[in-house]
Amino acid sequence: MALTETPQQYTDRLLSDTGDADGLGILSTTASRLRALVSGRSREELFRKPAPDRWSAGEILTHLADAEIAGAWHYGVHAERGRESVTHLMRLYAGHDLNHLRQLEQLLPVQAPAR
Repeated sequence: MALTETPQQYTDRLLSDTGDADGLGILSTTASRLRALVSGRSREELFRKPAPDRWSAGEILTHLADAEIAGAWHYGVHAERGRESVTHLMRLYAGHDLNHLRQLEQLLPVQAPAR
């Protein structure tokens, strides 16, 4: 997948997704939102790619997990963005979660509860 934005544009987009919302509040809801989106889905459904150059829901979930692990290793200084505060990182990760939750919501429309 070709990147169409610079690292700064990407950072700005993620931060704009959070708006004035509390980053920690956003992050605290990610797990339950992910659970609701993937619960009851088949492996085939999770790994179906919407297009050859687009990620499947499973790939997005893997990316989110990888980002959590990688984020824990880098605190304070990013190779491309320079010094970052904890507050900035929290907002950035919150925007990252919102970005990928939006993708998952498009790929996996909420299913009606079984009756």
